[in-house]
Order: sequence, then structure tokens, then C-alpha cells
Amino acid sequence: MKSALHVPQNSYSLLFLAVLLVSSLTMAQVNLPTGATITPTAAPGSVFQKLEVALPDYPNDTPDGAETTAISPDGKTLLILTSGYNSNFDVNGNYQPADSGEYVFVYDISIPSAPLQKQVMQLENERAFDGIVWGPDGTKFYVAGGADDDVHTFAQTGAKWGEVGIPIALGHQSGQIDGLMATLTETGPTAALAGITADGNSLFVANHETDSVTAVDLVHGAVLQEFDLRPGFINPAQSGVPGGEFPYGVAVKGNNTVYVSSVRDREIDVLNFANGALSLTTRIPVSGNPEKMVLNAAQTKLFVVAANSDALIVIDTTANAVVAQVNTTAPFGWFGFGNQVPKGANPNSVALSPDETAAYVTNGGTNSVSVIKFFGGQPFVAGLIPTGWYPNSVSVSPDGSTLYVVNSKSVETANPLNCRYAPNGTLGGGFGSSCTNALAQDGGGNQYAWQNEYSGFLTLPVPKFFDLFWLTAQVAQNNGFNFQPSWNEARTMAFLNRRIQHVVYIVKENRTFDQVLGDLTNGANADPAFTQFPNAITPNFHNFANQFVTFDNFDDSSMVSMDGWQWSLAARAHDINEKCVTVNYGKGGCQYDSEGTSRNLNVAEPTVADRLQEQPLLAEFYNIGPPEQYFVDNLLPGTANEVAADGPEGEPGQGYLWDAALKAGLSVRDYGFYLDLGAMDVREELGIITPTLTNPCGANPPIQVAWPAVPALLNLTDLCFRGFDQTFPDYFRYTEWLREFNQQVATNTFPNLTLLRYNHDHFGSFSTASFGLNTPELQIADDDYAVGLTLQTIAHSPYANNTLIFVIEDDPQDGADHVSGDRSLAFILGPYVKQGAVVSDFYSTVSMLRTIEDVLGLEHLSIHDAGVAPMSHAFDIDRDCDALPGGGSSCWTYSATPSSYLYTTGLAPYLPPKPALDASTLPQTTHTAVWWAAKTAGMDFSKEDLNDPQALNRIIWEGMKGTPYPTTGSGAELKRGGTPQPESRQVDRNAGSM
Repeated sequence: MKSALHVPQNSYSLLFLAVLLVSSLTMAQVNLPTGATITPTAAPGSVFQKLEVALPDYPNDTPDGAETTAISPDGKTLLILTSGYNSNFDVNGNYQPADSGEYVFVYDISIPSAPLQKQVMQLENERAFDGIVWGPDGTKFYVAGGADDDVHTFAQTGAKWGEVGIPIALGHQSGQIDGLMATLTETGPTAALAGITADGNSLFVANHETDSVTAVDLVHGAVLQEFDLRPGFINPAQSGVPGGEFPYGVAVKGNNTVYVSSVRDREIDVLNFANGALSLTTRIPVSGNPEKMVLNAAQTKLFVVAANSDALIVIDTTANAVVAQVNTTAPFGWFGFGNQVPKGANPNSVALSPDETAAYVTNGGTNSVSVIKFFGGQPFVAGLIPTGWYPNSVSVSPDGSTLYVVNSKSVETANPLNCRYAPNGTLGGGFGSSCTNALAQDGGGNQYAWQNEYSGFLTLPVPKFFDLFWLTAQVAQNNGFNFQPSWNEARTMAFLNRRIQHVVYIVKENRTFDQVLGDLTNGANADPAFTQFPNAITPNFHNFANQFVTFDNFDDSSMVSMDGWQWSLAARAHDINEKCVTVNYGKGGCQYDSEGTSRNLNVAEPTVADRLQEQPLLAEFYNIGPPEQYFVDNLLPGTANEVAADGPEGEPGQGYLWDAALKAGLSVRDYGFYLDLGAMDVREELGIITPTLTNPCGANPPIQVAWPAVPALLNLTDLCFRGFDQTFPDYFRYTEWLREFNQQVATNTFPNLTLLRYNHDHFGSFSTASFGLNTPELQIADDDYAVGLTLQTIAHSPYANNTLIFVIEDDPQDGADHVSGDRSLAFILGPYVKQGAVVSDFYSTVSMLRTIEDVLGLEHLSIHDAGVAPMSHAFDIDRDCDALPGGGSSCWTYSATPSSYLYTTGLAPYLPPKPALDASTLPQTTHTAVWWAAKTAGMDFSKEDLNDPQALNRIIWEGMKGTPYPTTGSGAELKRGGTPQPESRQVDRNAGSM
């Protein structure tokens, strides 16, 4: 539960009454790893249910990624389309097409308040990306096939709906321009939303990854035209001008006017359709990143939702101009009059009431529906309604009485069958076999992060005025609107703000709490049955937990790296990223663009000349001449990234931790964050950069190994610090950071904020790994030691008494945990941190960011970190901490301990001498590098999460020998001598957990 909601004194006094009313109500609340809570059944008369399907091997499967709802023209049928991970694997780890795909749920809503499920249609082994649209006569509907690059047609036969004919292929890979796109950027097509003409003869599909719209002749089932939206392809005189990129939403006026939302370029493109061909009419600039759209009945107004600006935008379709806009986050005054509203509501769908006096907008980021009324044509937010976690779509019954809302996420519980990288936890022999038992019991485990997610369907009567009033207060309380820390929290953070001048923020990869710290014996809620990398392998992580604070109730706010890097640095993920991540990690579609690059291009470089210098293969491609050269000139011109977070005042792409620090006048240094890995890959292929190049700045001339992919980081990044690369030891990342740190000590220029990335706990590249770090246990031991050495260096430096070190995993996707698949590692280290403590407060990624912000005096990044308490219980400000004359602090110190495993590797000469070292007694890895390399042959470890996680899991499972992997907890429940989980986990994690 959050602290009591604080409302500014200049807000309406009635708001206090609403808060008091909410505080007196009793309802199931669920903690989210974002720090918020949800209460999806708060609205009177609401009904909330899982979406379930009956599959051949899973009779009660619960798909994730419910994205779009659509009501038939006669108002009697509701469709729900999923666009998620939705992939299952058999006991041998093989992909099961019959148990995988996307789904269309069909509900009879003849009685609006009681939708009756009539049918679930599986798009077996097929993909979808949000696009579903009814034909105007209601006899057919159409689904856009996402990365399958096609359109499916459904019709009714008797009482049943089913697919008719073969899918209409959109044919992008065969086109010259699209073929160039696929070759150069490794980006395939992704068919997004679709719109249909009033006569039902023509369909238009937004091609999200190929910057075009396809016109489809539905009468003959054939493509009429692919129309490229980019200015340079429409008019050569505009070559190199941004426009039309990453199209997503489509709305069609009559038979001749098509509106398309361009997410990246923040515009609505207006197209004319005549004689089977499209042409550009105009471009309407809008704030934020426009997505879904809907026309009113007369088609005189177009209503557009836009993330980043968190707005509902109203466009006059006669003048093709914006005529109104409103922030959908909350009614006016809920953040104080004139105060800035934090970013992150992520409005992502809109529906109009039948009488058009109200618009309903789903706020994915704040788990609510915004009820918007109109006064003199101008919209205002009348109130908010709580929903499940991350609502994506809302529809309104024809009589206006009922809302239908679907959401895509659920809260993770224990995931004992995750079975990724699962050693047995023994101290002497490394890894043991893990998942044979689990596979036999549960068809391959199928508890990978996204497989544990499921969607929800909320039916609720449109609230009455008074109900809407207190429901708004409930949403505000759920999200911590105007949250104010307690007196003790504020006192602690003010104290630290006065004494701490430097923060080192270390982000690592992919581990759960039990996976590493399950063998703790300090009273933490840990289960040794799930420990995969115990104290013998990760001695420093264990020392951190024992010497400082163990956070045994800490959740990562993300699921995987694609959303994890956004949450870890912006305290939110953009809506289009939330939509893309599940399909990207599932059956394909959408690019991984959340670490700066866009379609594998470095858009931090603003000109083609800059990009050609950075990317040799691009230059080689460019020099071929037309049409390739012309294509490169028009390939994502400008520096925009379609998933980038805006700053608090709407500064495009400037909503990250480093932006907040720079805005506050602080110094920043980046080591490995948001880099263009492709530029390094090419130089590795050319032999310019090798895995043994440990001191690139020591070469003459220095060899660049890092290329920043964000404009703000171009001049803040250590170009000799190697980014994500599993062939390269974290130890030498540490020595490069140390090289600069020694210079900073000598010149007293240690930055206020250091961004430091260690990533060797991700694993991979076993055949090409350098210095013998070629098995999972050796790679994480290397990572552990690098982090330990960083802490040791600061502990013995002049900055020991005014520096805090924060360590986090960007996501928890690769491990099992007996409490929650979201529970992960987090450390706060340095002065004023409690010693030998276990802190069980429910904290998350955004809690850590809030703490860093409060320590450094930064603006909050989003509505999420603004609404949670800092991690103040980690600190003891009454400790006597004084700087020592020779460097160090009187209240803390640290000495790094290398794992004994590392003495068997090429790092041994760099490690402290070990007394009486006997090679025969050193722990040995389970298998050799040759074994691991053979099993992972053909896999791509050049970037995070490129490989099929289930296939990689199977390889790791096969390599483990020993005791069977546990399918349940050990029952030890070590927390405080056998008591159950911490109280803050005692909320009903199933009631409303969607």
C-alpha cells in the first residue's frame, strides 16, 4: 500500500473528501513492480476475468497481450484481439505450433452488462500486431498479420466465425525498397492497424516497420498499392526530410480519405484514395507520439491518442488541423493548479459514447480509463476509472451504458519451472541437472517471463457522477499522484542530498533474487532450492547483501531487456515499446529500438555523412550508387527514436536519468549505456577490434570501441569502454573505468552521476570468449568480481564518504524465484547505508530511481518514480561517517573477493595471489567451452536476447547434471525463522492481478 495521498492545498477541497472516502473502502489491491497498485473491480458493478483458451495440450491457457477491441456495426458482437508472446514448447523444448499463435475472442454483447463468450479463434502459429477491423456490413472482419505481412479475412458460417480463403500477402520482402530495408537494417515488415472504406471494398494497413501504407482490394483479395509515406520518396526535393516513419494507426473517412499516425515523426498523414491509388494530401503535426485514432459518426472530427504528450488530440477533418487537446492523466487540479503533470500515462486507445458527449481513453501507464467530456467543443477530464494492469483498448456498448476494457499484463508469482541456467547450487561442483523433472511435469516448463503473463477483460457500467469522483481518487491513490514522503523519509533524503555528491549507477543483466542469493542465511526470504550461482561463484554479491542491506522484496519494473532499459533509465516505457516487446520476443515483429538505435541505425548521428563514418558497411552500401544511395539518404533522417521518453516539459527524447542530471547542472559520464553495437560488430568482423583488446585507449592512436546512440551521450561517453559483448571480460571494463577514475581523482573531476554497465552475467559467445571465460559460471563470476572491484576502488578513494553506489538488474527474465518472477537483485552501497540489515519493504526499479533523484536533487522522470517512496529504509543517517585523511570513510569499507572459479581462467594473473593455490583443488565447471560452443552453434550473442529463449534454455538444461531441478520451493521459508513472505506480498496477487 502507498502512503496516504497528498493533495495540494490549492486544489478543490472536495478532493480531500474523495481521498477520505477511498481510504475507508476495503477492496483487493495488488502491488505492481512499477510501484503502483491496481484495483480493477473498484467500479460498482464491474466484472473482471482472465482471457482463457483451450489448446490441445493446455486446456486452460491464458494468453497475454490483449490489444484491441472492436464492436460489430450492429452492436451485438465484441471482438478482442491478442498480440503477445503466446508461444508454448513441448517436453523436448520444441516449439508447438498447435499451442501457439494469437487469438480472436468473440463475445455476444446483446445484453451489454453481461458479455457472453461465444467463440475463441486461434491464429495458429500466426502473428498479429493490434490490427482488427470490421467490414461495414458486419459480415466479415479483418486481422492484420504483423510480421507475417498479410491480412486474414474472417466470415460467419451459421453461428460460428472462421477464416475464409488464404491470407492476402502484402509482399514487402519482394519490393525493391523493402528489400533494401531488410538487407541494410535487418528489419522485416510489421503490419499494424488497419482501416476500411465505407463501402467495404478497400482496406488500408499501416506498415509499422517499412514506413508505408498498403491499399488492399478486398473484392479481389489483392494488393492495389504500397504507398511510401516518407517525404523523400514522394518528392525527391525533400530527400532527407523526416516524415511518415513508424506508421501505426489508421482511420478512414468515407471512401477517399485515409488518416495514418506516424509515431516517430509526430504527425498525422492525410492521404487521398482515388482510382485505386493513394497520394499525400497533407501532414498534420501533433504533440507526442500519435497512435490509435477514431472518427466521430459524422466524420468531422478525428480523435487521436498520443503517448509522451499523454494527450487526447482532436482534429477537424475539414481543415485538417488540430482544434483541441487535453492531458488524459487526471482531472485539472489533481496535481495542483499550474503544476506540471508527470509523464507516463501512456494513453493508447479512445472510444466515443454513442451520443458523443464523452470520450473514453485507456491510460496504459496509470492503469485507468480517462472519462473525457466536452464543453464548447473543448475536452476536459471529468474523472478516472481503475482497470487491470496496462489497459490497451476500450469500447462502448451501443446504448452507452457499458465499457469493455482489455489489459495485457498480470503480476508474476513464483516461477519454479522457469528453468533458465539452472545449476544445482552446490558449492564445489558448479552446476547440476535442472529441468528434466520440470519438463516432464509441465511441458517444457513454459514459465518464461512472458509465458507467465495473461490478459484481463473488464466489463463495467459507466460510472455515475459521484462514483466517478471517488474512483478518480482511487486511481490517484493507486498511482501516488502528488505523493509526499513521510517526515522520516524526507529527513533521510534531505540529509543524503547534503552529504552525497556522487552516484554510481551500475546496471547488470537478467537475474532473479533466488537465482543468486537464495543461499543467504542472514534471515532474508531466500530459498536455496532455487540458487543457481551461490556464494562460491558470486562472493561479492553475497558480501554486499551480508555487509550492507539485503533487499528481499525488490521487483524489477520490467520483464526483459527491451523494456528493462527504458524502465531502468526513464522510470517508464513508451507505449509503442510496450506493444512491440512481446511480439519481438515472441514470434517476431517490431525492432529492438529501446537502447538508442532505431532499426539498427545510430540516429544520434544526425547526418548521412556522420553515419557513413561510423558504420563502414553502410558506407560500402552507399557507394554502390542509386537506388541504394538514395535509399540511405532517406533512411530515418534526423535524430528521433520512436520509443524514446520525453522530458518533463515535453523535450523530445530527453526523459532519461542523464537528462535530469544535466538539467540540474550536474556532470555525467557514461560507460556502456545506449551504444550502437552494430558499429563495433563490423569492426570486430574487420579485425580492428578483438576480444583481447583490453586497453583500447593505450593504443597509438587510441582505438574507439563505443559509439553512443543518443545525442545527449555523444560527448559524455567513454569511447574506450566496451559495450555489450559476451566475448569480453567485465574485469577489463572495470580497468577501463579505473583508468578514467584515477584521472578524475587526480583532477578532482569525478562526475556527479556515473552510468556504469557490466553485462557478463548475461552469458553467451562460448566459442569466442576471451581469457577462458567461456562457461556460464565463469562469466557471472567475472561480472561479480568487476562490480566488487568497483566498490573496493571507491571505498579506498577520496570520494568514499560522499559517493553512493546503486546496483540493479535491468530485468529478471532468466531465473526462477520462489516468491515472484519479478523479484530481483538490488544493492545500495556506501556511506550511511545500514550494515548487516535485511529490508523487506516492497521496492522496485522506480524506487531506486526515485532514491537517486532525491540524493542528487533531480526532477522526477515520470509519474511512476514521482509516486513512490525513496528507499530510505536502507540508510542510517545517525551513523558517524567521516572522511579519512588518506581516502576512505570511517563508517564503511570494502575489499573485493574473486571467486575461486576465476583462478582456472586467463584472468588468474590479474587476480590477487591465493595462498597455497593448488590447481587440483580448484572448482571445475560442468562442461568445457567446446561443449557449450557446440550446443549453441548458430546462435547470435551480439546483442541482448536475440536467441529463442526456449531453445537456449534447452541447451543449458541438457548441460546440467546432478539433482533434479526443484518444481516447488524447499519449504524452508528462511525469512525470520520460518515465517511466511513479507507482509507487503500478502496482497491477493490473483484477484485483479491482470
